[in-house]
Amino acid sequence: MLDETLKQLTPLQFAQVFPITKEYKGHTWGSKDYYTVTDWIGENVGWSNKIPNGIEFLLEYLNINVQLTAVRIMNILGKFHQRQTGRNILIDFLKS
Repeated sequence: MLDETLKQLTPLQFAQVFPITKEYKGHTWGSKDYYTVTDWIGENVGWSNKIPNGIEFLLEYLNINVQLTAVRIMNILGKFHQRQTGRNILIDFLKS
């Protein structure tokens, strides 16, 4: 449901509600920062286009509230997978 809701928004609209965290040392430390996120959005989605994959977008975005939500979503998906298959999603991923 969250994925479908995000697909109705553009990155520009999303950034107005959840601004990208202004961290600028990503290149120095080899981590995500403001510039890598804006570059990723520009190359993969476009600022005026609808978000095609909400979960991927959340994982690439740099905002503490968005990142915590993405982690919670992954946890819920893991629990659903375990209930359906009886196996841990991480173990299944590593085996594949």
